Amino acid sequence: VAYRINRDYLTLPWESGDLFYSSSFVLVRHHIQPGQTAASSLTFYTLYMHLAPWSAYPEESTAYKVADGQHLKAYVDDTLQWTATTLKPGTRVNWNKSDPAAQMTARG
Repeated sequence: VAYRINRDYLTLPWESGDLFYSSSFVLVRHHIQPGQTAASSLTFYTLYMHLAPWSAYPEESTAYKVADGQHLKAYVDDTLQWTATTLKPGTRVNWNKSDPAAQMTARG
């Protein structure tokens, strides 16, 4: 619905030195309809405040985060059918896309 992303942190003079803060925000509108009729629908909003400014994010990152509620399965190789491990939601992983041995494959 609305957003503001600061280019850099804002500063506020303080007795012990400048304070850095962000006024970046994102307002997201959600609409759900759990029932069959429009009367069962609900529209609500989520406000994300004090987000990091644009300059705080790397231009290109190789860091990925396992999505909450999802599991990333790690296989020893494509020929083995058993899962070596499952990474928990929130786990951070680095992925070198230029490494041919570290390519993503679909596992049904």
